[in-house]
Amino acid sequence: MALGCGPIGIMAIGVARACGASTIIGVDIIDYRLNLAKKMGADFVFNDKKENIVDKILSITSEEGVDVLLEMSGVPSVIRKGFKVLRNAGRASLLGLPPLPMEFDLSNDIIFKGVKVYGITGRRMFDTWYQLSRLLKSHRLDISPVITHRLKFEEFEKGFELMRSGNCGKIILL
Repeated sequence: MALGCGPIGIMAIGVARACGASTIIGVDIIDYRLNLAKKMGADFVFNDKKENIVDKILSITSEEGVDVLLEMSGVPSVIRKGFKVLRNAGRASLLGLPPLPMEFDLSNDIIFKGVKVYGITGRRMFDTWYQLSRLLKSHRLDISPVITHRLKFEEFEKGFELMRSGNCGKIILL
């Protein structure tokens, strides 16, 4: 499950699909990004502003929860919801950066569930590059849906406006 479907989140969905993940869930608050998540291979997408994502996710996972949590939103309330739907012995990778220190239920959501939590690490950077290169060369991963806008360098302000609106994936300046 990817929480936050910006460019990194939708790329993670594409990689998960290319690597054979069985059920992929994307969560965001912007419908444009949820549509991109579907294009990249998400089986289910939920808008956290419009739906109770905890109930929806537990329902589609037969109350078991998700195996893997990829947190890229950095939104404290969403992070808490992510840990609520992470199954026992699940894995969480935290990439989103909350704006302030946050509290959550460490005992019930991590310790008693026996989950593994990973932060951002760059130690496997080259391994990651080689894996991505293999996925791209084998055509198992198509990143073209992620690149939603190509703008002239002089149009960089328009690019920033698009990013602020959330109605974009990856913007390329030429």
